[in-house]
Amino acid sequence: MSGTHLDAPAGAMSQSLSHLSSALEATYNPRSSNESRQEALKYLETIKTHPEAPYNGYLLARAKDQQPAMRHFGLSLLDYFLRYQWEDLNAEQHSALRTWIISLAQDVGDHDPAFVRNKIVQLWVDLAKRCWADTWMDMDQMLQTLWDTQGPGLGSRGTVVYKTFVLSVLESLSEEIFVREDAIAGLRQETLGCAYNDIMIPQDLYEEYVSTRTSRLDVRYGKGGWLERLCTFLGLCLQDISSGDETMLTCAIKTMNALKPSTSWISFESVLSTKCIDCLCEALTVKNELLRTVSIEVLYSIYSRPYDPDARDLWYRLTQPLLQSDRIALLRQVYQESLVDPTDIDEQKYTLLKKLSEILAALADYVSHTSQLTSIASDIKEFVSLLLDLAQNDSLAVSIPVIHVMPKLLETQTNARLRTTAYQAASSLLRISSERLLKYDALPEDAKHPAVLFMNEDFETLPERHAFVGNYRRFCVNIVEVITRSEPSQAISHIFGQAVVMLQNGPFTAQRGFAGTYHSSRNLSAITDLPVSADKFSTKSLPVLEFDAQTNVMTSALKGYMSWKADVEKHEQETGYNGNAGRESLAVQDYLEQWCRSVMDMQIEDPEISRLVTLLTGAVILRALSDRTNIAIRAVVYLLMPHCSDNLSIQQYSEAVKILEGVRIMELQKFAMAFPGTLLGVYTSLEERIVSLFPDYKHNDRLTWACHAFLFIIIHRAPDIHNDERLARLQGMLKPIYEAWQGPLIMNGVTSFPAFCDMMRLEDLPDFLTKYHFSEVQDWSTQQLDSTGQTRQTEILARFSDLPLRMTRSMLSATIEKLREGTQSYEVACALWGDAIPIIIPNLLQLMKYAHAFNNMANWCQLPNELQHVMRRILSDRFWQAGISNESRDDFYARVSGSKTSYDGFASTVRGAPRNVRELCYHILYGMTRFKEQFFGLSELPEPLAEALFADALALATHHLHSLLDLGSCLVDRCPPHHRSTFLPPVLRWLVSQLDLKISQEWDSIARATAQSTDDDDLGEEMKNESTLRQLTFSTAVFVSSVFDPHREDHAPVQQQSATQQPAEDPTLSLRTLALSETTVLEPLLLFCTHALRMRDSRSCTVICRTLRSILPTFHSDEEPAPAVREFVCNEVLRAAITSLNEPYFADLQRELASLITAIIVLYSNKTSTPRDILMSLPEMRAEKVYRTIDRVCQSTSERQRRALVLGLLEGVRGVSIHESGKISRTPKKARSALQTQYMEVEQEPVVQRGESPGLEGIADLFVSDA
Repeated sequence: MSGTHLDAPAGAMSQSLSHLSSALEATYNPRSSNESRQEALKYLETIKTHPEAPYNGYLLARAKDQQPAMRHFGLSLLDYFLRYQWEDLNAEQHSALRTWIISLAQDVGDHDPAFVRNKIVQLWVDLAKRCWADTWMDMDQMLQTLWDTQGPGLGSRGTVVYKTFVLSVLESLSEEIFVREDAIAGLRQETLGCAYNDIMIPQDLYEEYVSTRTSRLDVRYGKGGWLERLCTFLGLCLQDISSGDETMLTCAIKTMNALKPSTSWISFESVLSTKCIDCLCEALTVKNELLRTVSIEVLYSIYSRPYDPDARDLWYRLTQPLLQSDRIALLRQVYQESLVDPTDIDEQKYTLLKKLSEILAALADYVSHTSQLTSIASDIKEFVSLLLDLAQNDSLAVSIPVIHVMPKLLETQTNARLRTTAYQAASSLLRISSERLLKYDALPEDAKHPAVLFMNEDFETLPERHAFVGNYRRFCVNIVEVITRSEPSQAISHIFGQAVVMLQNGPFTAQRGFAGTYHSSRNLSAITDLPVSADKFSTKSLPVLEFDAQTNVMTSALKGYMSWKADVEKHEQETGYNGNAGRESLAVQDYLEQWCRSVMDMQIEDPEISRLVTLLTGAVILRALSDRTNIAIRAVVYLLMPHCSDNLSIQQYSEAVKILEGVRIMELQKFAMAFPGTLLGVYTSLEERIVSLFPDYKHNDRLTWACHAFLFIIIHRAPDIHNDERLARLQGMLKPIYEAWQGPLIMNGVTSFPAFCDMMRLEDLPDFLTKYHFSEVQDWSTQQLDSTGQTRQTEILARFSDLPLRMTRSMLSATIEKLREGTQSYEVACALWGDAIPIIIPNLLQLMKYAHAFNNMANWCQLPNELQHVMRRILSDRFWQAGISNESRDDFYARVSGSKTSYDGFASTVRGAPRNVRELCYHILYGMTRFKEQFFGLSELPEPLAEALFADALALATHHLHSLLDLGSCLVDRCPPHHRSTFLPPVLRWLVSQLDLKISQEWDSIARATAQSTDDDDLGEEMKNESTLRQLTFSTAVFVSSVFDPHREDHAPVQQQSATQQPAEDPTLSLRTLALSETTVLEPLLLFCTHALRMRDSRSCTVICRTLRSILPTFHSDEEPAPAVREFVCNEVLRAAITSLNEPYFADLQRELASLITAIIVLYSNKTSTPRDILMSLPEMRAEKVYRTIDRVCQSTSERQRRALVLGLLEGVRGVSIHESGKISRTPKKARSALQTQYMEVEQEPVVQRGESPGLEGIADLFVSDA
């Protein structure tokens, strides 16, 4: 760049404008061939690096007679040298660049396209980040000069184009310095922050601030600061808006946008001194939704800052004006004028509604912290009334911020009058909570419920919607708990009384209309009445959903009552006094007991309602009435009596009855654990009743053994039995299990894979498939099995039932449920299962091994190709996934259930048999881990166990590996410290290496499918596969992180140990130490971490970045294996991090990736030259720049500055800055605030990307909008 003054010759490029114009035309024209476009891009890139490019770019940009695209390209030439060449330029060249950019800013005009003006703003801001408050000291003066320039538009108040230019500069500069993680601004964070604060604050505060500093920057010009100047200008704009001046409306909006980033950090004194709140409230009086929305956003930026009790006076002065009667009336007026019809939503009004709710919730949060506002109690009353109106809004997105904050008002201890006012709305809040706990997703698809209509507008994907509704339900539950915790007697009687009314009036028996029609008991008239005769029974009918919601309210109230009871007991222990609490507690218990008796006496014939009542009465008795044995016995009798008669001809009704039966038995087991001594006294009667149930359950071994488990629990847990008698009786109950695991069926079936298939009645499966021509049928769901085929299907199911898996799981679960170590029951359990485990384990491992092997196509390779294809199809699961499957869950289950006798149903039976074997084996192993010495002490177990679990894991579908990972995590978590060194290495090695290989293969497969995809591909299937893979990747990343976690709650204390310390026979060995010191464990863990950095899942990458940073200091020593690990990290890990940093997908993770890179440089660059060599090997990376950056990174003590240095070094490699990277390859989404995003936090949604055209930076920049 030889030219450094404005009259320098234009250079070579000035003679080639026609070539440049042609190149730009070829780049932007969609009709250009790919070859010509690539040649044009290459030519333009050559021009960018020309020494004369900046000056020629300046000349091109200021040439008003040129096409806008040409001028924008000229600006991009300046941008290139400013971003990538700044550090290589001398002071004279810096001055020239600054002069040209300032000149361009001074030359902006009304007729310049918006994207050209925006690009000049960007250049100004990028320049300021590099040299303002250093070599450029008069920027503030220049901005004020532009601000005060008079011209068309505003008359004596200035020129619109210069005003908006300055506003854009102030907005962008504040965001770059204080809000975003900008690499360049981060290098000068302290200097830029002080300078920007100096030019923003009012004069009196500036003088006070300067007087306390030892040095000053002298960047401020004039008397007034920009905050005062902007507020004054906003006031002038608002005065003229009433006359219909659209220009002033635009200026007002632009001014508030400029204020927004600064109000999130500037001192409250400055906000108060400039009367900023008054200006913003004045903007709310203007009936313009966009203006009001921006005003609310700025107010939220102020009031959403964390409350500081040390600045309570400032908070009071800041908040009190908004809580005056006239301001609350104004806010109510804004609310009422913004209400929208769910069938015809005005987007601007709806956005304003949501923003208004957020600011009012932020105000409520502050009010809950202070007692200073009690002097304006009437205003508080109106404020709470307005909050209640918002809470009742039909849109859940509007009401959720208020629903979230309401418990704080109800629980506040600092403002008694506020709390009293809030409790006056308790009945309304309980009603809202009950109504909003409705399962909206279960409503009919044609339901016109307002909340559903609003949610259809608010959410683009079902996962977002599910997460949001889940959070909303949680907040409603919290309200009920808080109210009940404060007023238990009134709340309990009110809530449970409503349930009795619903049961008495609801059509849940034949006498009350069960065979007739359900009618809504709530204001949901828009929903079509649903028939409820048994043949049209539905668990999703409106009355059932309403009672389900009320059940959730009652469960929450019960939890609130138990919290109140715990508070009373704690207070009584501390003071010895409980006032009237004892009498109130007794009254509540009497009421609840009477309630349980009354509902148990009701004849409820609807199986779903009966299930809900069964669960609720059980919860009440077990939690609130645990000292009342009479009601417990009454409940057990109730559970043992038949509730609803089955009707096998009505499938959905029959399934509901079966579910009810299972719930009854599970509740019986809970009562057996809670009241074993009481039930022992009536054991004979209970046993007789249980035995009488067996004929009804002869085809359901799950319920049969659950009944056995109920009796087992009583004997196991009852206190009044001699241990010898107890042990003898329990051993008798387990005898069938001992015998079954040593019986001929199992002993013969685990000798080989063919024997396993024979045991499962799958021995001649290929012949069966050939006989029925499975390979010739395209749609298996439409082809029905004949009677012989259905018989074969029944035989497969029966063979599975003959295995001792379910009986073992049932009795083992009954043994360990709520079993505490060190108790007599635990010792009995160890004695019982200590003898059984060695008998069960060998055959269990073989069963599990062959069940896994069934999915391995290598075991079917001898089949003809067409049958191999059939087997692959059989082994492919049908599963439904929220947000991705193109049918509802109910429709999916109905489709699967309706195809049981089809070829599809047979395939499901075939793959389901070994899958059920696997899963029950997992459950049994999980239960055995409770017996520490009896299980982990088996010296020969680790290697065979690991091999049986993980050898064929690669053959399993991704969604099946979650269960395997959960079991692996359980083995790791429960292994006693003194067994870790012998038990865990093979388990961890097999688990992590197999998961790493499987996950890596699946990500590679998705990458290939994306690259080769066509419009005819099944996008839903791709998205489903990617979603399940993301879930597995993240679960594995979390598991690996937990292994290395230094704060893990271990059985052994975490000790600082060298990475080379040998862990053998260490009784205090921590899991982290084992993982870092045992190379056979460390290697697969590090390999997975390295691969995870390249996997396209942002959550997993974030977790792994932080995990790697936590373990890097361990390998700073020179003892083996530290040097080898260090070289691996500096080579493979560093390469992976840099590669991800270079990809647009990881734009949002650049902070984490940069932190990992800086950690490697800081810790290891003085130990090895590998980090430096890797960096120098990057394209167009100069050695001196790498040396300089590494030195500065190592010398810096600021983490942010280190990241900024690394991001700056890799800026050219990345090609685009962090914020621009975020704009690449993104699907446009609805604009949401940070709070709205928080309310729908969910795992990152799956993204299926098709092949993309080459990215054209010029075009991307050309169409950057003001937003």
